[in-house]
Amino acid sequence: MKKYVFGVDIGGTTVKLGLFDVEGNVLDKWEIPTRTENDGTLILPDIADAVLGYLKEPSISKEQILGIGIGVPGPVDSKGVVKVCVNLGWGEKDVCAELSQLTGLPVRHGVAGHIGGKHIRCKLHTAVGKTQRPGKSQRHGGFADTGNILQQNMTLCQ
Repeated sequence: MKKYVFGVDIGGTTVKLGLFDVEGNVLDKWEIPTRTENDGTLILPDIADAVLGYLKEPSISKEQILGIGIGVPGPVDSKGVVKVCVNLGWGEKDVCAELSQLTGLPVRHGVAGHIGGKHIRCKLHTAVGKTQRPGKSQRHGGFADTGNILQQNMTLCQ
């Protein structure tokens, strides 16, 4: 049975989503609006709905999904807790735990990712599918470049 991962890039106006195979190839991509009203309380439920809605397609089952890699526009501690995302209206938020609870899938945050025992490299940003040179982390101040969803050596949530 083939295995897949979802990549999610939360931006201030849109959330970009992608479906990738375990080699990091982009199989599909789409976006949804980032609804920041009410301190961004709808953002993670909207993402969960988008992911679970995609799994209603008959070609891929939830059992084939190894997990979700997610990037947010703000600093994250070593446990994967977002400290603040001003443009989303978030204060401290455990994005990984919340999205995992909503989807029933493992969720990892960071510039790099290790999901389901498979190392995956990809980039999900305005131009989904661009590659990043191995070993080159893109950081700006204390903020991780949210375009890099899954790559080697990510700090795991929990």
